[in-house]
Amino acid sequence: MGSWGTDTFDNDAAQDYLDGLIEDFAEFIKADLQFAKSDGLLQRQTLAAVACLRVIVAAFDKGGVSMARYDVTSWMESYLAWIDYVARKLGATSDFIQAEKANAEREFSLLLNCMGGHYAASDPSE
Repeated sequence: MGSWGTDTFDNDAAQDYLDGLIEDFAEFIKADLQFAKSDGLLQRQTLAAVACLRVIVAAFDKGGVSMARYDVTSWMESYLAWIDYVARKLGATSDFIQAEKANAEREFSLLLNCMGGHYAASDPSE
C-alpha cells in the first residue's frame, strides 16, 4: 500500500530513498571496520560516515528512520578497539590515542543521542 502526502518524505519512493541512504552508510561503516582489521591504515573514513549518518538521523527525529542502537554500539566498540591496537602498533603517542578515542566516542554518542528512543535498543539475537 502506497503512502502519499505533501511533505518531502510523505511518499514511499522518498522513504525508500532515505532508507537506502541509511543502509549505504551502515554498509560502508561495517565494511570500513572490516578493512581496518587488516589494512594497517591509521586514518579512516569511518567517523566521517558516522557524522553524515547522524545528520540524516537527526533530520528525521519523528521515528521515520530505522536503525538498531545495537549496531551503532557494536561499531563504536570495534572502532575503539581498532584505534587502540593500530595506533599503538604504529607508534602513536598516548595523547594521540586518547584524543582519537575521545573524538570517536563523541561521534558515536552523538549518533546514539539522535536516535533517541525510536529505535531497537538490543541485540537482535536476544
